[in-house]
Parts: sequence; structure tokens; C-alpha cells
Amino acid sequence: MIDRCWVAQVPVALLLIWFSTGCAQRLPADVVASQKLNQHTPKNADQIVLSVTLFILDDHEQVFSSQRTAEEVLDIQDHVNEIWQQANIYFVVEEVRRVVVPIDITANVIRREIDQFFQTIATEGDVFQTGSHISGFYVQTLKGDNGLHPVGYPAFFAADDTLNDPERVVAHELGHILGLKHTVNRPERLMQSGANGINLTDGEILLARQNASKLK
Repeated sequence: MIDRCWVAQVPVALLLIWFSTGCAQRLPADVVASQKLNQHTPKNADQIVLSVTLFILDDHEQVFSSQRTAEEVLDIQDHVNEIWQQANIYFVVEEVRRVVVPIDITANVIRREIDQFFQTIATEGDVFQTGSHISGFYVQTLKGDNGLHPVGYPAFFAADDTLNDPERVVAHELGHILGLKHTVNRPERLMQSGANGINLTDGEILLARQNASKLK
């Protein structure tokens, strides 16, 4: 059974909110200022806005648990949006949820048993259900990978132990969600694997915008 602690849309000055009894004994919910969540108005008529729900995964044994706080993942997302500004695409975070899960669920991700992961969380009621276009999952490690986009799912995974800038990792995986492929020997480019480049070509921008429009 999964216990959910989520970041409520409340001011920092208010209390910590714990949504299940199990959360109080493990990790308290992070508190984030409400204006950081779901508060974006398109800057221009051409800007494409996609919604994202971010999950910080903890397991009972604290083996693969992400050590990111809600404020950290929101800060990462701010920098992600700076990268994607070149394509005039904005990813608005609707909610951050810290979710305590059995270790076998996080282990599914580590073993790349992604279908099993999504099949399992689909049985957990509304814990992982969102109205967002994209779901992002933070874990402690992906055992050699900085990030992961499972083909066929509008989702990404990001590792705490990344060797690259975390915002670049997430921006790169979002590129895969929007249909972009890896580039080779172009470290200045966003879609170069294992690098810190952030540039998109005109063709990549066009393709990403076309696929982003389909998600809406």
C-alpha cells in the first residue's frame, strides 16, 4: 500500500501538512509558497503551456528514496523553463507530491521494468492520478543514467545522483517526450546524451512545438 504526502498549495508560513499517518513517521511534506504552483499566464499568443505534476519517490527502506525537496524540484523546473524558452514552450508545475512507496516499486524503475512500475501505481487509487499533461518522477538513482523517458508514456524519471546539471537532465527528457531524438558529437545541443548543452535547432523547435500542441 502506498502512503502519500503531497505539497499543498499553502503559504510557507503555514503548517506542514501530512496526508497519511505513515508520512508523519517518515518524511514530512515540504511546504512551498502557493504562488509557485500553477500560477502562469502565457507571455504571448504563441507560447505553448504544458502542465506537469512532479513526484518525489521515497521507499520504506530509504534505499532508492530521492533526497530532493519540493523547493529544489521547483527550482529545477524554473531553470528547465529557461532552457525551453527558446522554443516558447512553458511547463507549469501544478503539484508536487512526495509519495512513500514499497521498495519493489522503486526497484522496478531501477531494473527498467517500466511497464510493471506504471501497472503497479495504476492500482493505487488516486495517489498517482493527475490531470497534468506530463508526470515527472524523482528517484535517488537510475544506476548509471541521469534521466529516463519511458517510450509510450508522457513521463520522465530524474536521478539525484546525476553527473550533469539536473535542470538539463529534465529538459533533455522533456525533449524526448516531445519527440526529439539524441544527437551525436554535439555537446552544445540539448539532445546530446550525457552533456550539459542546452541548444535546440530550428528543426527540433518546430517538431517539439508540433508535438507539444498534440499533448494539449
